[in-house]
Amino acid sequence: MTVLAVDRLGCALQGVPILQGISTRVGAGELVALVGPNGAGKSTLLRAMAGIQPGVQGQVQLDGRAVSGMGMRELAAARGYLAQASDAAWPVTVRYLVGLGRLPLRAFWQPATAGDAAAVERSMQQTDVHYLADRLVTTLSGGERLRAMLARVLAAEPLLILADEPLAALDPRHQLQTMQLLRAHCDAGGSAVVALHDLTLACRFCDRLLLLECGHAVIDDTPAVVMASGELERVYRVGFEPVSVDGRASVLPASVR
Repeated sequence: MTVLAVDRLGCALQGVPILQGISTRVGAGELVALVGPNGAGKSTLLRAMAGIQPGVQGQVQLDGRAVSGMGMRELAAARGYLAQASDAAWPVTVRYLVGLGRLPLRAFWQPATAGDAAAVERSMQQTDVHYLADRLVTTLSGGERLRAMLARVLAAEPLLILADEPLAALDPRHQLQTMQLLRAHCDAGGSAVVALHDLTLACRFCDRLLLLECGHAVIDDTPAVVMASGELERVYRVGFEPVSVDGRASVLPASVR
């Protein structure tokens, strides 16, 4: 089953092309990494997939429906989006922030239910912010705040998760934990598209790598095929050393070219 369909997607900012003719499919159970150098178009592509990028040409469909035709509440309930620089607009507690993820799932006048409360607690446990529940978000470190924002996304239990550099500012333990959470979401039937700079973790956890260069899709395939293609070395201008982690082939950056 196709959860996300992107067809001939293009986007320009101030007349400069940012994305050009990108097409891809993400099926149920798939975890896809968007990879590529800084400025390759990863964040813009994620925003286009999320339905919040202006000036997009082409089509994005979520679960068979055009994202452009979905209302914001309907869209928010179907896909969770974690921005690269997510932050809270007000000094609210972590529990309150995470609870905002449940708002699209009920009518405006409906109070939070026991199910809402359980989803909030569960997502705080999953992201290891439960002990921060009563802290103001504005008092958290960058990594703690990012985990709280991820908890808000998970609390909504969306079909599709779109995350822009969710490992930034995280220590190694929480990087692994976050990738395991995304993998578990997909293994349970959901889907996720994640912009990553850590190619070792991308190859280890993801089903496919979509490599971008200057707004173009260079290759979209399994990590093994992408690694064997030589495109990673060419695009990044870095030599990679093949490694194996948990029986899965991966790479480590080894030299600058």
